[in-house]
Amino acid sequence: MKEESDGSVKDARKCVPEKEGTDQYIPGQIISKITGYVKVVIAGLILAALIIATVRIIMRFPILWSAEGTEGFTEIIGYFFTVIIGIEIIHMLSKHTPGSALEVVLFCIARYIIVSEGSGLDKLLAVAAIGIIFVIRKFAFVRSFEEND
Repeated sequence: MKEESDGSVKDARKCVPEKEGTDQYIPGQIISKITGYVKVVIAGLILAALIIATVRIIMRFPILWSAEGTEGFTEIIGYFFTVIIGIEIIHMLSKHTPGSALEVVLFCIARYIIVSEGSGLDKLLAVAAIGIIFVIRKFAFVRSFEEND
């Protein structure tokens, strides 16, 4: 803080213009605004890609009738999980909560378990990871960090 000649104390941390009509921003505020806009643009691009991907998924529905066994169904489910993961990434970009980041990880692991053709040990480790995520959500979250939906 700095004492002015008229006896008033001016706080250097506040970003208040000295004169009406002038905008004096701290560089950190400008960078913060720019990154906020970049995040919105990225979320918009992801949303556009998700819409295109959803249309392409719907066009692939005939695979369900032509594929042998459950191959077509597994392929469609994999595509849907990819779209859901994209939606959760947009949610994570907009909410800024630890819970939204954990949900992205949870869906990625669930997609791996359902769609991939990994070994039994890989799938067991993935199930254990999901269990750990639920333990983290239950016991390690501070209440002030959770979102209020």
